[in-house]
Amino acid sequence: MKGQVDSVQARAVLSELLDAWQEGTKDEGAVLKAAEALEGSWELWASDAVVDAAAIDSDRSDGRSVLSALINMLSVLHHDGWAREDVPAMQAFLEASETDPISAWAMWDAYAAGIDWEQRKQDLREQLLYSPFVALGRGPWNA
Repeated sequence: MKGQVDSVQARAVLSELLDAWQEGTKDEGAVLKAAEALEGSWELWASDAVVDAAAIDSDRSDGRSVLSALINMLSVLHHDGWAREDVPAMQAFLEASETDPISAWAMWDAYAAGIDWEQRKQDLREQLLYSPFVALGRGPWNA
């Protein structure tokens, strides 16, 4: 991604990326690379406001904290075990954050707490992108 993108653009890129992943036009590797590119170009992280970025990450009343969380999740999806089946919840998280970030976070936390990580481990262990992390006992599924 060239140049810096603002939060409105980051939200649009995330929405398009999640749609493409859900539709199967992007695979996990492409999603990961796109998220890494977004991570490097989002003005919140690419500017001198890095100190402010840490405060935003921890402020669940700020919708940008959801953008930050999703960018982080997607850029390490292979390590943390996020899969295509999570996309509808990620899209709902992103959409809800525009008007009510606190409720969006509550919804996301409830969703993530309900994931059966043992089953996820079984489901993803044969996929090349995920398998090294499953085998090495890394990721939330091994906590």
